[in-house]
Amino acid sequence: MSDNPFLDRFREQSRTSGKIKPQVPASDPNADSEKPKKSPSLTAQRAGSIAEQRIQAAMEDGMFDNLPGEGQPIDLNDDMYIPAELRMAFRVMKGSQQGAPWVALQHDYNNHINRYQIWLRNNRETWAITSFNQQARLRQELQVWVRDLNTIIHQLNAMVPNDSLRVGLVVYERELRALESAL
Repeated sequence: MSDNPFLDRFREQSRTSGKIKPQVPASDPNADSEKPKKSPSLTAQRAGSIAEQRIQAAMEDGMFDNLPGEGQPIDLNDDMYIPAELRMAFRVMKGSQQGAPWVALQHDYNNHINRYQIWLRNNRETWAITSFNQQARLRQELQVWVRDLNTIIHQLNAMVPNDSLRVGLVVYERELRALESAL
């Protein structure tokens, strides 16, 4: 027995739910009626249903009452993207007021992309009334923005611990179409 009554009950139910009644010998005339029926295969939907039933039974029995941390919010974002083998190291770093190595780059990227979006919005609004020479200057500025953003993105992507944190590169032609979309 453990300290967790829910876990104890779950283990007990798991042990007893998988037991099959002994089969009756074939010579018995009532053998067909007493043979255990083959249960349907375990599908994801059926497994979910079984889990829901067990959770509901545990709730009715009060197994979730008075648990530690009851009524307090759960921080679901804490270390969510950090691989399991690196979590302890990052928690130690966080405790000593140091962040993960890519956090500063991610912050720089967010600041840079926000400033770029403001620049793009402002220039898109005036694109139709700007002269040809000013449009050429804006295209050059756009190239600098894209180059700088992609430099930060390359650095960030090289440091993040998993693919879900990687950022796609900015494509000049697509951004140029976005700038010229006011036409």
